[in-house]
Amino acid sequence: SDQNAFVFYSDRLFSLLIEAALSDLDLVEREVQTPTGANIPRFDCAAPVAAVSVLRSGDALMNSFIQAAPGAPTGKLLLVKHEDRGNPNQADYNVLYSRMPRNLDECQVLLMDPMMASGSTIVLALRVLTEEHGVRPERITVVSMISCPDAIKRVHKAFPNVHVVTAAVDPGLDRNHFVNPGLGSFGDRYFGTATAKLH
Repeated sequence: SDQNAFVFYSDRLFSLLIEAALSDLDLVEREVQTPTGANIPRFDCAAPVAAVSVLRSGDALMNSFIQAAPGAPTGKLLLVKHEDRGNPNQADYNVLYSRMPRNLDECQVLLMDPMMASGSTIVLALRVLTEEHGVRPERITVVSMISCPDAIKRVHKAFPNVHVVTAAVDPGLDRNHFVNPGLGSFGDRYFGTATAKLH
């Protein structure tokens, strides 16, 4: 598909994923009065909701989050991976940029990255949220378009209480360590940037 179609259908799917993730958060019941004077129950989030995108691709989900939770705080996290291309499970990561909202430890957090291949990036992002910002793992939901079984296992091995919401689970990785069958480089296709030739 061309870029316009790819963005259009990705955005539609992201809206569904964000709604699914929000519907899984802890809720509290409150009573409100309608314009006619009737008292009825209303359900609100038990704690404030925030979203953190893993740059660059995670920003593709941000608009859907803002539309579903207007005014909710957002953060961004940029990680650089130095990977052994012969073994995707052997990689070093550095945090290049981290900008988080205040009082993140009081929030239920959606951690957004459209592709979860090996799970290493998400595990590091979870460490940043839990160790540096005090977010409790059970209050974090990873939101991803496509995941691999090994990635989900890696996340749950490191953080058993973290929730994962994903639209699809593909079998594994190809020789270039892309999700297979997957959809190639999500960021390049969504943002319209050229993909380097794969060898």
